[in-house]
Amino acid sequence: CAWGSLPTWSDETPNWLEVLRASKGGNQRLYEEPSGRYCLSLYWAIMTLTSIGYGDIVPQNETEYMVCSTCMLVSGGMWAFIIGQVCGVVTNLIPHEVAYKQSMDDLNALMQDRGVDRNSRHQLRRFVSESKHLRRFRDQQEILCMMSPMLQGTVTQSLVSDFRDKVDFIASLSSDCLTLVARSLQTFMFAPREQIHLQRTLCCVQRGACLRGGKVLVVGDVWGKDLLLTNPILRDDSRVRCMGYFEVLVITVDDLTEATLPFPEDSRRLRMATAKLGVCRAAKVIQNAGWVLHKTLGHHVKDIDNEVWFNMIKDVLEGSFGHNVQTSTERYSSASAPSRRASIPGALVPRHSQQSPSPNSRVLH
Repeated sequence: CAWGSLPTWSDETPNWLEVLRASKGGNQRLYEEPSGRYCLSLYWAIMTLTSIGYGDIVPQNETEYMVCSTCMLVSGGMWAFIIGQVCGVVTNLIPHEVAYKQSMDDLNALMQDRGVDRNSRHQLRRFVSESKHLRRFRDQQEILCMMSPMLQGTVTQSLVSDFRDKVDFIASLSSDCLTLVARSLQTFMFAPREQIHLQRTLCCVQRGACLRGGKVLVVGDVWGKDLLLTNPILRDDSRVRCMGYFEVLVITVDDLTEATLPFPEDSRRLRMATAKLGVCRAAKVIQNAGWVLHKTLGHHVKDIDNEVWFNMIKDVLEGSFGHNVQTSTERYSSASAPSRRASIPGALVPRHSQQSPSPNSRVLH
């Protein structure tokens, strides 16, 4: 508006309107009517604001130079502010992408400072690229902590669905306890051919595939259901090796136990599940040990004396059985003497039996 009013307010000649009319010509209504002058002034303002500067409309006298300089200073600041605001809006629309690029820049700087070789650089960049969505999961965990317990329970039903469908003792927990379990979940990413070492941890495959105990585990499969057992002899600690980029959702035994502490009923269910699993695993381990002993000594386990039988069970559960076949054979050689006494724990011997349980049987019971 100020620029368009200068030819009318100022008597200085020549002015920008006269010069433009003389150089371009055209329809005279564009130079004489207010609407035409406003269009020309708007064209000049936009051209100045965006710093394009075609040069067809330029100041011609001192007043116009002063007004033009002022307008350029003001419009330059306005344009810089607009660009900054637009960039801020775009950045907030994709915060995870911006964080990923920042992480990649930091990784490049780290590799440059440490002198990492070319092949390792490619592997590191690929790993960061494959795991960029993990930041979103961590942000979602923080948002979950801000919600009320009722809303947390609603959201966590989907987070723990994989564990709940595959693990019996997780499915038996209450909804409030499952909320705490979901808040304790963590996500890890592993590179191809990497070996996973997670002790006493319940894991669920979220992406990729791995080899464990001669089996291929894919998305949705779970391992580590025996994390509740404290005896390493009873746990299945088979090695896990990734076949590609591998993502897994995990919860440790400490986090699981801590999540059930505020809920006595859930703690009781967890202890019952531990006892049930421990008995099943112990029976299987003892059965295998009896087979080894039968194979070594050539006698059936029913011919083994009670006290020797309990000593063998104790050694099996302590992990000292079978490390040396020759030593185990000599130690249990007395078991070869035929003895048809009941080979059941002392607690299961009939009350009319006059035989008192040995100290070992009491301990094992």
